Amino acid sequence: MYRTQRHPSLSRSTLAATAAARICSLSLFLLKLAIGCLASR
Repeated sequence: MYRTQRHPSLSRSTLAATAAARICSLSLFLLKLAIGCLASR
């Protein structure tokens, strides 16, 4: 418990960065799928 709480801000920032990157990539993927579906109609 003490080891993980030694640098909470660093771990939080890295977790936030990875989560933001995943969300951005996922949103871009969904946007491409939506555009492809609309274009195919």
